[in-house]
Amino acid sequence: MSSGNFNPTSSSEIDAVVKTVEKYINGIKTANIETLKQAFYPSATMHGYIGDDLSAGPIDPLFALIEACGPMDGLKSRIDVLDITGTTAVVRVTMEHADHDRDYTDFHTLYKQREGGSWKIIAKVFHLYDRV
Repeated sequence: MSSGNFNPTSSSEIDAVVKTVEKYINGIKTANIETLKQAFYPSATMHGYIGDDLSAGPIDPLFALIEACGPMDGLKSRIDVLDITGTTAVVRVTMEHADHDRDYTDFHTLYKQREGGSWKIIAKVFHLYDRV
């Protein structure tokens, strides 16, 4: 058995994935861009519709949006780890009362870096809900 063959669904690996996504949520909630950036791989991407307009490309516009909105004390969120392997994970994040009091569902793809073993979000795909 190779030393790299381990149970990816161990509680410590799931906790490490959740911890990365919590940095994302805490960065949004507090408008702390440095905390938010810690959750993402530098070349991470983001895709989703805002109204009829597709937002697609680098993650940097998210940082600018959160900085412009400021802290979001009313933000409520839920993290669901959908699947995890030795080096990849898919997580659903449901958020209510995020920027401009909007609700979202995000799907994050994470990658476990071999150097240091930390998890980083490499892609964010989101759905913005209409307010009823």
